[in-house]
Amino acid sequence: MIPGQIVFKLVPLDAMRYPSAGDWWQEDDGTLIVTAVATPEDPRSALLVQLHELHEALFCIAAGVSEEDVTRWDLGHLDSEEPGESIGAPYFEQHKAALLLEKFAAMRMELDWDDHEAILARALSTKSQNTEACTGPTDVSIPPASE
Repeated sequence: MIPGQIVFKLVPLDAMRYPSAGDWWQEDDGTLIVTAVATPEDPRSALLVQLHELHEALFCIAAGVSEEDVTRWDLGHLDSEEPGESIGAPYFEQHKAALLLEKFAAMRMELDWDDHEAILARALSTKSQNTEACTGPTDVSIPPASE
């Protein structure tokens, strides 16, 4: 369903549905929720993640790839550095297209890609004390990883 409203959220890592720099889902009313882990070190990194997640979501919606399939894949591949880049990911093409846009935006924002990745790595290795978790669908069954 094409979203009628889009909500962006910056949250600490422990408020994400699962360990990830970004996430997206649609509410029952069609609202698209786009979350990114906060990066106080350089807010541009969080913005880039939000741009990535927004485009990935829109590309998935257009291609008929469900959020459930994306989340199921991600949860089944938590040991992967970037589940969307794994061959077999149901959103492989959509993730790659969103990654290209993220890299282009980083260049236009004059944020070195290696610096961006390092900022995200540090953000993903730091837990905050925030107990306000993002609420979104997490009741998907996780099949065993088949790689």
